[in-house]
Amino acid sequence: MITVWKYPLEGRPPRDFMLSLPAGARPLYVGVDIHFTPHLWCLVDSEQPPVSTRVWIFGTGETIAEGGILASAWGDAYVGSYTLGPFLWHVFVGEPR
Repeated sequence: MITVWKYPLEGRPPRDFMLSLPAGARPLYVGVDIHFTPHLWCLVDSEQPPVSTRVWIFGTGETIAEGGILASAWGDAYVGSYTLGPFLWHVFVGEPR
């Protein structure tokens, strides 16, 4: 069944972590819900098996990559940004190309 699911991105985010998503999941939106918890919303086929997917979260001004990975390589992985307190976090899903 095709539907939209949300996945929490709680607390001060680590630079990167693995998230279990159904195969072929398409990230749609990043935002903060009514409880001030950041989430990633994805379009998923709930009948697909789960796969580990890398999620990267960077604060404004943090180094994203050094040497060899161009900023344009991250463009396809960018999902969105959210604020939490005084910070603005930027979310990328998948590996840079």
